[in-house]
Amino acid sequence: MLYPHARRDVLLALAFGVLWTVVPRTQLLDRPLSYTGLFTVVDARSLRDSLGQLWHTAAAEGPGSYFGALTLRPFESLDLPFVFRAKEVYGAKGMLGEARILKAERLHVASSPKFLKIWMLRIEKLPWSTGAKALVHALVLGKARDLPEGIRTGMQRLGLSHLTAVSGFHLGLLWGLIAACSRMLPWGIRPLVRMAGVGGIWAYVSVIGMPISAVRAAVMLTVLALLGLGSRRKSSLRGLAFTVGGMLLYQPEWLYDLGFQLSVSAVLGIVLWMRWPFKSGWKTLGISVVAQFSTLWVALPTFHLWPWFFWPANVLLTPLLLLVYPYVGFALVAQALGHDLPFPEKALDLLASVPDSWVWEGGYLGFSGRLALAVAVVGGWWGLYTRRKGLCALALCTAWAVLVESTPLPTQERTWHRYGRGLAQVEVRGDSALVQGTQGFLGRAYYWDKSLQGYWRSRGVKHIEIRVVSYSALPETLRTWGESRQEALCWVRPRSIQRTSW
Repeated sequence: MLYPHARRDVLLALAFGVLWTVVPRTQLLDRPLSYTGLFTVVDARSLRDSLGQLWHTAAAEGPGSYFGALTLRPFESLDLPFVFRAKEVYGAKGMLGEARILKAERLHVASSPKFLKIWMLRIEKLPWSTGAKALVHALVLGKARDLPEGIRTGMQRLGLSHLTAVSGFHLGLLWGLIAACSRMLPWGIRPLVRMAGVGGIWAYVSVIGMPISAVRAAVMLTVLALLGLGSRRKSSLRGLAFTVGGMLLYQPEWLYDLGFQLSVSAVLGIVLWMRWPFKSGWKTLGISVVAQFSTLWVALPTFHLWPWFFWPANVLLTPLLLLVYPYVGFALVAQALGHDLPFPEKALDLLASVPDSWVWEGGYLGFSGRLALAVAVVGGWWGLYTRRKGLCALALCTAWAVLVESTPLPTQERTWHRYGRGLAQVEVRGDSALVQGTQGFLGRAYYWDKSLQGYWRSRGVKHIEIRVVSYSALPETLRTWGESRQEALCWVRPRSIQRTSW
């Protein structure tokens, strides 16, 4: 039995199931529309119309209110394996489709909180490099996009990207500090201190702009804090279940959101790991391994890479990066007193020089591989819960076998692509691909370089040759398909065709 009082848990599960069926879902756009009126640019990737509906965009304008014209389009859906699916990723964030800004007249500039402005101004006055300041903003505010490309890539290759996104890691550290301080106070005022700490966490989340990852973590901490107010010992698993259930009732689409899946998986693995009767030192050393393993079923099929040295990097480098927080505080105090503290710029150079060989990439899983990986992770969770070391070892070995077997395979296949009146045919031949089509379609660099990037890597394609041909020179079968009312892509599975050439 997973929990005591199983009858109550079953009733709660049934109530949650009923509520889940009646909660309205977001209806994605199914046809192009034109919009003229007020809209608000939230950030560089999203905006809201006058009805409060959220749209994905690539906005050159800064945050604020505008009056102008938009073109609203459904998310592009490609039926190719391993390509980026905007409909699934952005739709889970509550976005209805793609918005293109045709004309915009600024009405109001969104102002940042006063505290945040003061912080940014103080950091800019420090005599540090641009990379050092960007790293401080990423660690404190979660502004990872402002990091130089070399530093951001180096942290990805070391498995340290979670340090630059304000989520459960940062708020967990803050909550741990609050809990440690409350233990030094009399028993009677500890609940008041912890609730004040919850208010401080929400204030911090509000200052940094209420990112979804931070909001999720703050909700989890709030529920756990409320469950811990009583004198009886509460189950962390029960608190996590209530938190996840409540969040899904508020926003059902979060179930398909990548960040939600990663955060819940990592927290579940850590909660199960902390139940083991190990000393605190061993538990701390194992947290990064458990979190990495727990998120493997989501991370590997999505990002297609694996940092070889994630464990030593998290154990050795995470404490050093955490020292940035107090060091920045000392630097600001010294600056106010007229002194300048240096920043270890050589450490940034070392971080930016992490070689490509330190990360394994190019692994793409089919349905059976994803299923095997999910089963391995669930088996590992069950092994952690029942404290069976053999089952945990078997789950790790299974995950490793899936990792090894998911390397790029040299295949041969052909795909037909259509955009508007443009047509193209792609032939994969070993590690090379031949792309032939009309000039306008082949000129869409984003489609060939970005949207199909995962497809190229999954097929082991290292060389791409693009040939522009006239519409009349295209094969008759391709033109017939293009003139029909079929989908915008036709994928011929490997081993079902013979090698073709023009």
